[in-house]
Amino acid sequence: MRKISILLVAAMLAFGLVSQAGAAVKFNASGHWRVLFNFNHDTDFNDENTEDTFTGSNRIRILFSAEANEFVKGSWEFQAGQWVWGSGQNSPSYNITTNTYTAGGGAPLDTASENFKTRLAWLTVKIPNTPLTVNSGIQQLNLPGAVAGNPIFANRVAGVSAVAKVTDDVSLTAFWARPYYNTAGNANHNSVDFFGLIAGIKVASVSISPYYVYGNAGNDSFGGGTFPAAQPWAGGNLDEDTDFHIVGLALTANPTPELAVKLDAIYGAAKNDSSGSINAAAPGTRFRDFDTKGFFLALGVDYKLGFGTPGLVAWYSSGMDDDGDGVIPSFNSGGNGFAPTRLGTAGGNNLWTGYNAITGTGVGTYGIGLQVKDIKTADKLSHVFRAFYIKGTNDEKYGEWGDYKGLDEDLSFFELNFDSVYQLVDNLQVKLDLGYIIPHDSGDDDDLDDGFNARLWLSFDF
Repeated sequence: MRKISILLVAAMLAFGLVSQAGAAVKFNASGHWRVLFNFNHDTDFNDENTEDTFTGSNRIRILFSAEANEFVKGSWEFQAGQWVWGSGQNSPSYNITTNTYTAGGGAPLDTASENFKTRLAWLTVKIPNTPLTVNSGIQQLNLPGAVAGNPIFANRVAGVSAVAKVTDDVSLTAFWARPYYNTAGNANHNSVDFFGLIAGIKVASVSISPYYVYGNAGNDSFGGGTFPAAQPWAGGNLDEDTDFHIVGLALTANPTPELAVKLDAIYGAAKNDSSGSINAAAPGTRFRDFDTKGFFLALGVDYKLGFGTPGLVAWYSSGMDDDGDGVIPSFNSGGNGFAPTRLGTAGGNNLWTGYNAITGTGVGTYGIGLQVKDIKTADKLSHVFRAFYIKGTNDEKYGEWGDYKGLDEDLSFFELNFDSVYQLVDNLQVKLDLGYIIPHDSGDDDDLDDGFNARLWLSFDF
């Protein structure tokens, strides 16, 4: 903690000195302090596994920006924590070979934590006399998602994005992103790159966002020809690059002030023409080719009433068949993206420790649910209620890697959420989230156990 404090003070002093040297530069800060008390029971649906049942933790996240004028602005967001109280965890680490992230920064007795990291760092330049704004650096890049976020790509990533406001109702965004780069790899096959184009169009009460993304993953991008295990259709043993194509559309319509209709439609493909020859580096295996295509559809309807906003959410994603085909490629990590529920899907990341107990992306599943948002029971107190049924669409359960759960057609879940928010004072909220999941496996002995989670947390936002 002492190291964090020194860095904060240094940053503030640096900002102060620069302000004196150039009075035209304007500095701003926004962010949050959060404290979480978490009770977790059997969210892996197996009561025989050792599992922490109660933890306390906290986190700080602050975004600084330095704006010289209307044309130039630099932004930096850092995060300190999550500190798990009493834990002796080390600093956070990421293993690119196994695609695993180890959280760090415990808070045992009389110990200084080293958990400090940069989340975002980018430069914004508005080109004079044009409608073009260019962002360069580590930035948040989300493909459009109208219903509950985008299941394919919604991540922090290094790259360049250019936004052009063509008219008041039309905008275009083009981007290049580089999520992986292997400095020790073959120079012609050592990186993963994405190129995309997003349009934003508004016509009366309808907003439409079509988009296209092309990606290429060099077969030596990860030091051994292995794409992250979160992509089960692209395991390892590749001697050719992989090409990706994503085409999607997000639509929101408000026919009346009370009614909102939302739609997401996405098609994606991944292809690799590996030779099929024997892999000398892994005796007994062959380089494998694949050609998978899949789709994702989601629908949401909300209607505002006096007591709250009831709504319907439904989605269907194609699953992997026996030949390894049929699943849409997804590049989300850390539980970002599609988040219709709080415990079973990426919606758990509304704090920082999403469980994604059922699926981190929604790919390879279908679901339907009812919800009521904005339930007011007292002054400054509101609630959200959700009831969802979720089922796998894959022919077989192909494993669990990171946030990607390969659910087969035998696995289904019923999830209930009841989340409450109380505005204690300005900028400070007290939140209580309750989640319960009932799993069912029709192809097994169905010895899965129900999962439960409760979170009480404080959030100071500024």
